[in-house]
Amino acid sequence: MAAMEAGKIETVAITSAKRFSRLPDIPTIAESGLPGFESNGSFGIVVPSGTPADVIAKLNAAFVTVLNDPEVVERIRALGSEPMPMTPSEYAAFIARDLDKWMKVAQAAGLNAK
Repeated sequence: MAAMEAGKIETVAITSAKRFSRLPDIPTIAESGLPGFESNGSFGIVVPSGTPADVIAKLNAAFVTVLNDPEVVERIRALGSEPMPMTPSEYAAFIARDLDKWMKVAQAAGLNAK
Protein backbone atom coordinates (compact mmCIF):
# COMPACT_ATOMS: atom_id res chain seq x y z
CA MET A 1 0.00 0.00 0.00
CA ALA A 2 2.78 2.43 0.90
CA ALA A 3 4.52 1.95 -2.46
CA MET A 4 1.24 2.47 -4.34
CA GLU A 5 0.32 5.54 -2.33
CA ALA A 6 3.83 6.96 -2.84
CA GLY A 7 3.48 6.51 -6.60
CA LYS A 8 6.39 4.05 -6.73
CA ILE A 9 4.28 1.37 -8.41
CA GLU A 10 1.23 1.58 -10.60
CA THR A 11 -1.69 -0.67 -9.79
CA VAL A 12 -3.70 -1.73 -12.82
CA ALA A 13 -6.04 -4.27 -11.19
CA ILE A 14 -6.61 -6.23 -8.01
CA THR A 15 -7.18 -9.96 -7.69
CA SER A 16 -10.14 -9.97 -5.31
CA ALA A 17 -13.73 -10.40 -6.50
CA LYS A 18 -14.68 -6.93 -5.25
CA ARG A 19 -12.89 -3.61 -5.38
CA PHE A 20 -10.80 -2.74 -2.34
CA SER A 21 -12.24 0.05 -0.17
CA ARG A 22 -8.89 1.89 -0.02
CA LEU A 23 -8.48 1.73 -3.82
CA PRO A 24 -11.99 2.29 -5.14
CA ASP A 25 -10.80 3.43 -8.57
CA ILE A 26 -8.72 0.30 -9.21
CA PRO A 27 -10.75 -2.37 -11.05
CA THR A 28 -10.67 -6.06 -10.33
CA ILE A 29 -9.06 -8.44 -12.80
CA ALA A 30 -12.54 -9.81 -13.52
CA GLU A 31 -13.71 -6.30 -14.42
CA SER A 32 -10.61 -5.86 -16.56
CA GLY A 33 -11.45 -8.66 -18.96
CA LEU A 34 -10.99 -11.98 -17.20
CA PRO A 35 -14.49 -12.78 -15.89
CA GLY A 36 -14.63 -15.03 -12.87
CA PHE A 37 -11.01 -14.44 -11.86
CA GLU A 38 -10.47 -14.23 -8.13
CA SER A 39 -7.41 -14.95 -6.04
CA ASN A 40 -7.16 -13.99 -2.40
CA GLY A 41 -4.56 -14.64 0.20
CA SER A 42 -5.93 -15.37 3.61
CA PHE A 43 -4.96 -15.76 7.21
CA GLY A 44 -7.04 -17.93 9.46
CA ILE A 45 -6.95 -19.90 12.64
CA VAL A 46 -7.31 -23.67 12.56
CA VAL A 47 -7.38 -26.11 15.44
CA PRO A 48 -6.68 -29.82 15.69
CA SER A 49 -9.41 -32.21 14.63
CA GLY A 50 -11.47 -33.22 17.63
CA THR A 51 -11.24 -29.86 19.39
CA PRO A 52 -14.48 -29.50 21.40
CA ALA A 53 -17.17 -27.38 19.72
CA ASP A 54 -17.48 -25.09 22.74
CA VAL A 55 -13.75 -24.30 22.59
CA ILE A 56 -13.99 -23.57 18.85
CA ALA A 57 -17.01 -21.31 19.44
CA LYS A 58 -15.20 -19.41 22.19
CA LEU A 59 -12.08 -18.91 20.05
CA ASN A 60 -14.15 -17.84 17.06
CA ALA A 61 -16.13 -15.32 19.11
CA ALA A 62 -12.88 -13.79 20.37
CA PHE A 63 -11.37 -13.52 16.88
CA VAL A 64 -14.58 -12.08 15.39
CA THR A 65 -14.67 -9.47 18.17
CA VAL A 66 -11.10 -8.44 17.37
CA LEU A 67 -11.70 -8.41 13.60
CA ASN A 68 -14.68 -6.08 14.09
CA ASP A 69 -12.72 -3.60 16.23
CA PRO A 70 -12.45 -0.35 14.19
CA GLU A 71 -8.76 0.11 15.06
CA VAL A 72 -7.91 -3.42 13.98
CA VAL A 73 -9.95 -3.02 10.78
CA GLU A 74 -8.01 0.13 9.89
CA ARG A 75 -4.65 -1.53 10.63
CA ILE A 76 -5.54 -4.47 8.39
CA ARG A 77 -6.74 -2.16 5.61
CA ALA A 78 -3.56 -0.11 5.91
CA LEU A 79 -1.66 -3.28 5.03
CA GLY A 80 -3.77 -3.71 1.89
CA SER A 81 -6.12 -6.36 3.16
CA GLU A 82 -9.75 -6.58 4.12
CA PRO A 83 -10.84 -8.33 7.33
CA MET A 84 -13.32 -11.12 6.72
CA PRO A 85 -14.56 -12.57 10.00
CA MET A 86 -16.28 -15.92 9.42
CA THR A 87 -17.95 -18.68 11.36
CA PRO A 88 -16.03 -21.96 11.58
CA SER A 89 -18.30 -23.53 8.94
CA GLU A 90 -17.90 -20.53 6.62
CA TYR A 91 -14.11 -20.73 6.92
CA ALA A 92 -14.14 -24.49 6.30
CA ALA A 93 -16.21 -23.90 3.14
CA PHE A 94 -13.82 -21.11 2.08
CA ILE A 95 -10.83 -23.44 2.46
CA ALA A 96 -12.60 -26.25 0.57
CA ARG A 97 -13.54 -23.93 -2.35
CA ASP A 98 -10.02 -22.50 -2.53
CA LEU A 99 -8.43 -25.95 -2.43
CA ASP A 100 -10.77 -27.20 -5.16
CA LYS A 101 -10.05 -24.18 -7.36
CA TRP A 102 -6.27 -24.45 -7.08
CA MET A 103 -6.28 -28.23 -7.51
CA LYS A 104 -8.08 -27.73 -10.83
CA VAL A 105 -5.53 -25.09 -11.85
CA ALA A 106 -2.66 -27.42 -10.94
CA GLN A 107 -4.24 -30.32 -12.83
CA ALA A 108 -4.88 -28.14 -15.90
CA ALA A 109 -1.22 -27.14 -15.81
CA GLY A 110 -0.16 -30.79 -15.60
CA LEU A 111 1.19 -30.47 -12.07
CA ASN A 112 0.89 -33.18 -9.46
CA ALA A 113 2.05 -33.69 -5.90
CA LYS A 114 4.62 -36.39 -5.31
